[in-house]
Amino acid sequence: MNYNEYQDKIKSLNISSIKLTQIIGVSKTTPPAVWKRKNSVPILVERFLELLEKLPEDERVLYIHHKLKEAENKA
Repeated sequence: MNYNEYQDKIKSLNISSIKLTQIIGVSKTTPPAVWKRKNSVPILVERFLELLEKLPEDERVLYIHHKLKEAENKA
């Protein structure tokens, strides 16, 4: 997946890059900057987005909310 496809995918899932990095547990800004520079997104991120995409929207929203709460509590 290239960076533009990644941007389109997170936009269609209504999630920001920062929120996604919080959910997967990586630095908020560095990975997306590297992905943009390389124009390539790690396969782990690509697969995670595919799984999110398969969830019904209401379940996806609850999952994202739950994971963001978990990340917030760890910080």
